[in-house]
Amino acid sequence: MIDVTSIEQTLVGLAATAISVMGGIALAALQKRFSILNNTATTEAFDGALQKSLTMAATQVNGLIAEKGYDHVDVKSAVLEAGLDVIVQKFPDALAQMGLSGDDARPTIAAALQRALPQVMAAYAASPATPPATTSPPVNNPK
Repeated sequence: MIDVTSIEQTLVGLAATAISVMGGIALAALQKRFSILNNTATTEAFDGALQKSLTMAATQVNGLIAEKGYDHVDVKSAVLEAGLDVIVQKFPDALAQMGLSGDDARPTIAAALQRALPQVMAAYAASPATPPATTSPPVNNPK
């Protein structure tokens, strides 16, 4: 009979090596997957903070909206200005997760708010609580 013990030991050693390599690859894939999920959660938290801060800001300037209409440039500027203050005060954790903190980050945050503004203002304008858009006075009033 032939002694196959050394061959068996070699095969078992190779199988163990292959399993550990595959386990390392699987672990790296899981870490990458969880990092992507973490980045997605961070981005969603930041997007939520943008939406909420702009909605809160629009509520703060509701009087200006009633006076000039939600699509007026002064209203948009006031909402962006108030939104920047709101997001910095109310959502510092969401900003910190994105690496945005301090006065140096304000232009970046303002740009993100400006990108989110149309969607928020469209939803705000569609709300029944929003004052109606103002109409322009007639150009030629015969009376």
